[in-house]
Amino acid sequence: LGIFLSRCKFLKDERIVWSIIREKDIAKVKGRDYDADTVANEMRSIKGVEIVVLFREKNRKFLRVSLRSKGEINVSSIAERYGGGGHFDIAGCYIPNNTKSIRRLLSSAEDLLK
Repeated sequence: LGIFLSRCKFLKDERIVWSIIREKDIAKVKGRDYDADTVANEMRSIKGVEIVVLFREKNRKFLRVSLRSKGEINVSSIAERYGGGGHFDIAGCYIPNNTKSIRRLLSSAEDLLK
């Protein structure tokens, strides 16, 4: 868990926290897919954070995106734009595994805080 949390990056005055978990990282710690949910929930507990975006590499082509908020921001609106869904404060989707798609999704998260 610590290795994944140490890689967190922040946006929007540290109101958004995000990170990427690669397949090789999960293999290195002998983790399981659901461990990413634990990481996302821990990220949500960081003081001042309003939105969590955790990208989990499923394969070379796709990333699973876990979105979290502390209840006042509708992160499912982001997931729905990318064909996903969920609840108001917990949602998810899949995006292509490339920098452009990551930036686009993070920009969508930033837009929610304007």
